[in-house]
Amino acid sequence: MVPEKEQLLPEEMIWTLTGGEARHASGRCLSIDGIHNAIEFLEKLENDTIGTFDFIEMRACDESCAGGILSATNRFLVSERLHNRAQQYLIDKEKGRIMDNKTISRYKDHVIANASIGTIEPRSIMKLDEDMVQAMKKMEKIRRINSYLPGIDCGACGSPTCRSLAEDVVQRRAHTSDCVFVAIKVKGGESMNQVVDFTEEIWGRKRFKNMLPE
Repeated sequence: MVPEKEQLLPEEMIWTLTGGEARHASGRCLSIDGIHNAIEFLEKLENDTIGTFDFIEMRACDESCAGGILSATNRFLVSERLHNRAQQYLIDKEKGRIMDNKTISRYKDHVIANASIGTIEPRSIMKLDEDMVQAMKKMEKIRRINSYLPGIDCGACGSPTCRSLAEDVVQRRAHTSDCVFVAIKVKGGESMNQVVDFTEEIWGRKRFKNMLPE
């Protein structure tokens, strides 16, 4: 059998995932992934609004390295796969099925000989305009329109988020009145209750009950 040190151990397999490092530290530890979450936490730490920690693990990407820009597939699937692999190692070790160096080397040679990577194309992204100056102006218009939208991402307008609606408006694929909140406001609705009632017809009763005034 191959000594364990010559193979990737379970804790090494999940080291780059959220909590991979913190679980090996002692004392009060915390794991944070996502750059915005990290910034928010550091600001609280700087302002002394939270207690002290013995170890803080921070990763810029959501789901840590599984969500990095070079990840070949969905970050949640990558994370699941690595955890499953780590668990499978423990099962194989218990049953004496750990591969030896010769088997691993044969497998690696087979992968190298048969793996092929085609042309890597950039992911498609929304292009606001061919003219960079016009694209910057549209970006500013999107930001301005988005600041007037409710920001609750209810999806009643047909767009998944308020930001998406703002982008569609700038690209002339939608209108701000597609937002039920804006539409009722423009039509002179009596109160927010009208907006809530209308939205609940789409998303279900009591979904927005916390938005109603006391």
